[in-house]
Amino acid sequence: MNNNLYYIDNKNYFFGLLRVTERGFGFAINTEETVDDAFVPPTSLGEAINSDKVVYTIEKEADGRFKASVVEIVVRDKVSIVGEIVRNGDYLDFVPNEASFKNYRFRILNKKEFKFKEQDIVKVKIVRVEGRFMFVRILNVIGTSEKPSDRILAIAYEFGIDPTFGNGVDEEANAVAKPIDYNSPLIQRRKKIIKDLNLVTIDGVDSKDLDDAIYVEKNKDGSFRLLVAIADVAHYVEPKTALDNNALKRGNSVYLVDRVIPMLPKILSDGVCSLNPNEEKLCMVCDMSFSKEGRILKKEIYESIMISKARLNYKQVNKYFETGSIDESKETAKVLDDALELHNLIEGLKDEKGVIDFDIDEPKIILDEKSQVVDIEVRERGISERLIENFMVAANEAVAETINEKELPFVYRNHDHPKSDDIRE
Repeated sequence: MNNNLYYIDNKNYFFGLLRVTERGFGFAINTEETVDDAFVPPTSLGEAINSDKVVYTIEKEADGRFKASVVEIVVRDKVSIVGEIVRNGDYLDFVPNEASFKNYRFRILNKKEFKFKEQDIVKVKIVRVEGRFMFVRILNVIGTSEKPSDRILAIAYEFGIDPTFGNGVDEEANAVAKPIDYNSPLIQRRKKIIKDLNLVTIDGVDSKDLDDAIYVEKNKDGSFRLLVAIADVAHYVEPKTALDNNALKRGNSVYLVDRVIPMLPKILSDGVCSLNPNEEKLCMVCDMSFSKEGRILKKEIYESIMISKARLNYKQVNKYFETGSIDESKETAKVLDDALELHNLIEGLKDEKGVIDFDIDEPKIILDEKSQVVDIEVRERGISERLIENFMVAANEAVAETINEKELPFVYRNHDHPKSDDIRE
């Protein structure tokens, strides 16, 4: 990676993403869609590895075929690899999990710093590449391939997801995870307090981070009021702090088959930022009114303080909708009854709006106590799951419309028109 300058004219020099196969050759995928992918033989890779962004040339060989040669590595995103320590005769070798690195011979530069053993899963840093030799340094030992839970964790490390928080993130989280200070001006400005309303959360049975709650009330004239409240994470995570920078890097929480790696430390994600029942929580509210036909009439967004009156789960609510029986208060049952009625009205308007229902089966992997896979089932998606989805979409649309009406800067995701073939599929 030098400071050379190249004129990318797609005639003499090209720029693209390198994809290397398990067999050692690769393809240069040009950034311009009008330029075809180019074959890169192993001898023309230079020191480039899979996922490098490279400058390359294309030449015609004697047999009439074209080949690409890497001229320079521009960006290297892949700086570490996860793999297993395996025995090769009297020696222990590192074997990468990723297929594109199988053709390299690895040299571990810091063997004496770690007491690793056969079947250990390790993460290594790429130091340099010389032909088919890759020189690496061990960063940490993740676990052992004998344990399924460690193999699952290794997947997270392989994708650059660190389950631990460093650089002062935990300390900062502990400092801000405090009870609500009612003397603070940031709290006193919350004029619309909804602690008396019968808000409930509906999530998976095993969910720990309960970040949204709902309240539905049917009015005497047949109209509805829907509140969607979400945890006010921004109150605790201020811009450009260690917490904010780390969350920005992570982007989201990651759900593995046997665990969740949260975007924020658990003292926040499962604590003050989780709408646990019977606890005062700071929240942001989207307060919406619907006509008796299920059309949104008005909306308001505000900061508030809430108390969840019940921690419900999808299976429990689906059973209530089927049987009419639930071990909760009459007030909670009334909220569910009104929520179901509003949901049915919203569902009925979907065809009118041209909404496509992607009702695709999702697998649910069943593990035993040792994290071994014992079964794969179809994940249930009952009425309660669709109900929450409809209410969250309604809140998102209301927020987007409010931002647009106020002409505020905002990040939007524009979807292109779907291809006819995709719709038919």
